[in-house]
Amino acid sequence: MKCNVNGGGGIIPLLKNSTSDYLPEEFTVEFDAYFEEKSSSYVLTLADNKNQLKLDNSFPVADKWIRFHKNGAEYKQDISTKFYPGFSNATIDKTAKWRHIAVSFNIRALKVYLDDVRILNIPNLGYNPTGITIGYHNPGATTSGYIKNIRIAKGAVPLYDKFLTDGKFVTTGIKFDVNKATIKPESMGTINYVVKIMQDHPELRFSVEGHTDSDGDDASNLKLSSRAKAGGGGGEKVGTALPVKASAKANQWPAMIHPRAKHRTEGLNS
Repeated sequence: MKCNVNGGGGIIPLLKNSTSDYLPEEFTVEFDAYFEEKSSSYVLTLADNKNQLKLDNSFPVADKWIRFHKNGAEYKQDISTKFYPGFSNATIDKTAKWRHIAVSFNIRALKVYLDDVRILNIPNLGYNPTGITIGYHNPGATTSGYIKNIRIAKGAVPLYDKFLTDGKFVTTGIKFDVNKATIKPESMGTINYVVKIMQDHPELRFSVEGHTDSDGDDASNLKLSSRAKAGGGGGEKVGTALPVKASAKANQWPAMIHPRAKHRTEGLNS
């Protein structure tokens, strides 16, 4: 499928008020993007490319974009790409991978994250974000783009602040192979982020919980409940000893009969 994001292509949320500014003063946008061995880029436009073309006459919709590459990101007002640590313009990366992309906006400041690393820090964005358009730039239909786990939420709240407020935080970024307790490689961005919080705040103590989803029979799901132990050992996978004692609990209730778990939930509660 062809998609020219430079010409206004992309997907938009289906909302009743799509012609008006539906984004709050503080918001976060997150999604997982897949990059093939040879891949193009993803573009997040902070406006609705279909319904908001005339909403903000002070700043063109076509200029409200952030572009994500496999190992970096750029935005319209500064087109020099900022890279994930260890990568540069000279790097040829033929590794297929998932990247977790997160954008946090707070009144005027914008921060962009690629997995666990802040790639862009814009103190004054210079315009008002009014909506969302996400696209994969593929005008020649030579490569394919895939996105999942799209989340748009009010508030730009770091996990640490969320922990202080609620006494816990929940992430769905830790994924397991089907019918196995093996953590998928694309989970490491989330795990690294959580480990960083633990390192920065050694006074905190965490318990880690994992739940099977509702696929499969009860007997299989009860066996797979032990994958919470794999979540508790995630720090070892990044070569870092956790500064806190995380107690991994193998939940004895798969999601289909667990009173709080929903279909296909995979996560970490702390």
